[in-house]
Amino acid sequence: DLHCIKHIAFILKDIDNATDRVKEAVLQLCTNVASNCWPCHGTIIRNGILKHVMALVRSISIPDDVKRAAVNLTYALTFTPEGRSELMDLDAVVVLVPVIKVNKPTLNSMGATLAAANLIGHRERAQMLSGCDVPQRVMMALDHALNRQPFGGQYNSLWKVAMALSQLAKSDVNKDIIIENGAVAVLTRLLQLPPERRSALLVEFTCTAIWHLGFDGRGKAQLCGQTLLVEALKDIAVDESLAAASQLARGALWQLAVIPRPPFFDTFVHIYFSHVPECQQRVEELSKQVESNGYVVWNGASSGNMDDEFTQGVCRCAVLCVCLTENYNLEAKARSELQYAFECNKPILLLQVDNEGRETCWLEPYVRNKKIMDFADPFQDKLSIPSLLLAFGKQGKKEKVVAPKESVPLPEPAQPAEEEVG
Repeated sequence: DLHCIKHIAFILKDIDNATDRVKEAVLQLCTNVASNCWPCHGTIIRNGILKHVMALVRSISIPDDVKRAAVNLTYALTFTPEGRSELMDLDAVVVLVPVIKVNKPTLNSMGATLAAANLIGHRERAQMLSGCDVPQRVMMALDHALNRQPFGGQYNSLWKVAMALSQLAKSDVNKDIIIENGAVAVLTRLLQLPPERRSALLVEFTCTAIWHLGFDGRGKAQLCGQTLLVEALKDIAVDESLAAASQLARGALWQLAVIPRPPFFDTFVHIYFSHVPECQQRVEELSKQVESNGYVVWNGASSGNMDDEFTQGVCRCAVLCVCLTENYNLEAKARSELQYAFECNKPILLLQVDNEGRETCWLEPYVRNKKIMDFADPFQDKLSIPSLLLAFGKQGKKEKVVAPKESVPLPEPAQPAEEEVG
């Protein structure tokens, strides 16, 4: 694949001198690689292919077949975080919007719509997509895919459309639109598909969408009212063959309050760092420094189950540290943790652990008028950690166990002297 990508990059650098048939064939070959080998996305990016692809999508002088092939490759690269990041740096959404609005099957406008949903569908203020009706089109595409009908001039893969829906469901602005367009009924049908049509990726994206929609009051009520959906989630939650989906299903059941909240504990025993996977290494560094100063840090449930993170980790924590990053607001687990800690009236500290910007959106009520402690630079930890420990106080501190006093052996009783026999 690496050898193939290098040849494709060489051809694309001189793409203006290639025939239209060669352009289309090369782009299609690269799309096949990108679709079937996600680890190859980094190689495609490093070889500078994307800037040439964007130029082709932007061009108004090339045939539809070539532009469609360029859109297909762009869409395939939105399946991974690395691809999405690079496309955002190249303003891919701005390039895709004209293709979406023209709504031509020959240009794969549906693929451009799904790509845009994967790129910025999670944003609360995605003004670039104004007038594109992206949530509505994604819901229609999902309904048609369930019925094995074409939409937008093509047959769409269920898991690919469900991926776009799971991104859109992260935005509170989109939640109402998605629910109004029949999302609950569609999600129920997705979880009831026979095994041959229900891939692991499809189940993961479906559970993710349900979890996010559970943060909306109306969405939560409708989801809880679908007995078939709830029962399907329970089955997935105990299915060990669906490792990632199983945990997502547990998280969704927790948010829907199907898994009951535990009773209030009188003892709070540890510090809990609420974070997203991207900052795992930084959180581990902070945890070690906190532990070295005599505090107990929650290191995950022994069962590995998502719901135990809430019932044991959050419920019994002395302090919840929110590790703010660019994508903290996009993680359903992070939102459930912070929401539950707020309900339990836990002390909450805000830690900035990267230098990226972020949308406040649903975070606003939790961060308003609160001081944010800066931990973005690890080299400043010697100056920053003391202030964090001061904020903890005695909360989460290891209890000193008094060693039992060594017992002093009692003297042996004196033996009575034997009487002399005269």
